[in-house]
Amino acid sequence: MTIFLRQGAVRGAHVMQWARSNVSGLPSRCKALLGIVMLTAAFVMEPASGEQTSGKIGVRTTVPVICRAKTEASFPTLLHNGHNDLGHAEAYCNAYRGYRLILQHGVVPDGTLLLVDNRVIPATSGTTQTLLEEGNRPLYHERRHLGLVLPGNGSAHLGLRLLLQPLN
Repeated sequence: MTIFLRQGAVRGAHVMQWARSNVSGLPSRCKALLGIVMLTAAFVMEPASGEQTSGKIGVRTTVPVICRAKTEASFPTLLHNGHNDLGHAEAYCNAYRGYRLILQHGVVPDGTLLLVDNRVIPATSGTTQTLLEEGNRPLYHERRHLGLVLPGNGSAHLGLRLLLQPLN
């Protein structure tokens, strides 16, 4: 059932009259829903005395920004020199301006490398976090494979944590 409304052509009373004459074959649940819709339409369409109608209904909503990254399993607590497989992470961020995927870690020595889907990213030595990826669009349920390559003088205890932040 479709109702076509043109600006100023149909008043709330006309809609109600049309609805009463065209609901005979509908189940009671549909009738109840249609009644609610028609009452709402009649309320919105009837202008207060002396006012002009614009024919527009505006709806405004706020969608919360959600950014999260989770790993299949916890990162290993004890790392070794050479390649460390950190497993897969799933990332989701609905921020329309984009996102930043960051790995927080302890201070890493020069030569430490991070791998994201076999893409090599040099870890920022002397800091406690490294930017893995940045995008200018939302990120919906993307999987990333993570790895860490520690040089021979690397620390075995880095306390790894994956963060996904919205861009402002």
